[in-house]
Amino acid sequence: MFLTDLTYLALEPQTKAKDSSFLAAAIQLEQKAINTYQAAISKDLLKTPNLLDIAVDFVYDHSHHRDRLYKAMRIYFSATPPLIENLGHFPLPDSTAEKDLLNYFLKLELFISKTYFDAAANLASSEARNVVASTLPIELQHVAAYRTILFAMMKEKGDLVPFSLFSKQTMPTLP
Repeated sequence: MFLTDLTYLALEPQTKAKDSSFLAAAIQLEQKAINTYQAAISKDLLKTPNLLDIAVDFVYDHSHHRDRLYKAMRIYFSATPPLIENLGHFPLPDSTAEKDLLNYFLKLELFISKTYFDAAANLASSEARNVVASTLPIELQHVAAYRTILFAMMKEKGDLVPFSLFSKQTMPTLP
C-alpha cells in the first residue's frame, strides 16, 4: 500500500480487508513522520530548545501510534504489518528558517489528522475505528501546538480553519 492511496482509502466505504489496508498505510505514514522529524533534528534545523523538545515529544507520539496500529493489524486482523525499515522521510523544506519548518510540520500534522478524521466514519470494524478514534485527538494536539506557535509568530493565518470547523479543513498535500 502506497501512502498516496491513503486519502482514497480514508474516504471510500470500508470492508474489514480495506480496514487492514488503511492501517498498513497509516503505519507507514506514522513511520515517515517519525523519520521526517528525526531528519530535521539530526540536521539541527530546530534551534529553539522548546521547539526541539516539542519535536522530540511528537516523535514519541508517532512511535506510539505506529505501534498501536501495528498491534491492531496483528491482533484484530491477523495481518502482517508492512515493513517500515528504509521508508525514508518526507523531503524537508529548502528554507532553514524555523518558521518555515514549523509551517511544514503543521502541514504534515494536518495531513495525518485529516486522514484519520476522514477515515473514522468509513472504517468497517470497531477495532480499526477505535484505534483511529484514540489516535486522532493526539494528532489534533500536534496541529493545535503548531497553529498556536505559528499564530504567535505570524500575522497571516493562511487557509487554516477554526477547530470547530475541522471537517471543512482542506486536505493539504503531503510535504
